[in-house]
Amino acid sequence: MNETMGQRIKRLREARNLTQEELAEQLNLSAQAISKWENGTSLPDISQVLPLANFFGVPTDVLFGVYGTDHNEEIKARLEEIYRLCDACPDGEEGTTALTVLDKYREAIRLYPGHAGLLTEAMAFADSALSFHRDKLAALLGEQGVDDLARETAHWAELVIKYSSSPNDLLSAKRRLFDLSLRQGKWKDAEAVALDFPRDFSDFQGILMAQLKQEAKEKATRASGWLFPWQGCPNRPPWQKTKSNLLFFYYF
Repeated sequence: MNETMGQRIKRLREARNLTQEELAEQLNLSAQAISKWENGTSLPDISQVLPLANFFGVPTDVLFGVYGTDHNEEIKARLEEIYRLCDACPDGEEGTTALTVLDKYREAIRLYPGHAGLLTEAMAFADSALSFHRDKLAALLGEQGVDDLARETAHWAELVIKYSSSPNDLLSAKRRLFDLSLRQGKWKDAEAVALDFPRDFSDFQGILMAQLKQEAKEKATRASGWLFPWQGCPNRPPWQKTKSNLLFFYYF
């Protein structure tokens, strides 16, 4: 007996050890929608087929019962386009270019949901933009728009923490969540993230806790920038900087 599309979706989901709720979270859908697909009550909308196939790392033909491959080259090409946009950013246009780049990341994440590399790069870019170009973003988006971007960045980080198998991605995501919470004055959230660092990184955890205490003591509510998180750290990590000064990445 031939598999239905719903049965293939269920098989692919179970092969990834995901629940219906977890798959729905990755696709920004409801668990009820996934359930309907799998039991044959409904089929994915045509706009959902490509993101679904890309999430599982197969072409759309697999969902229709034909064959499969991956999309690493396509993702690489999209990232290279993003890097070119960053490098070509004119002086003074960092805010506008950042919004264009963020839209490129959102489009890629929509097409390739659950891709840890994309999510990690998107959250890193957004966090850096919020750190170094917040005023320019606020002028374009308003304060509510900046807050929405911070929540979106936190969501990307949470997805990486929940689903990525890369220790580097995991630590980077936790660091982003810590920074986001600290900048918003959410001391309890920042403390929870710091305390959740793996034991192997106890020294780094100590740095975060010291920073948290200092920030809380000062009650910093700076509107134009904030204390750089590695200030005072004796082993400051290397920087990777684009030509345009649009983006700074820091790594562990």
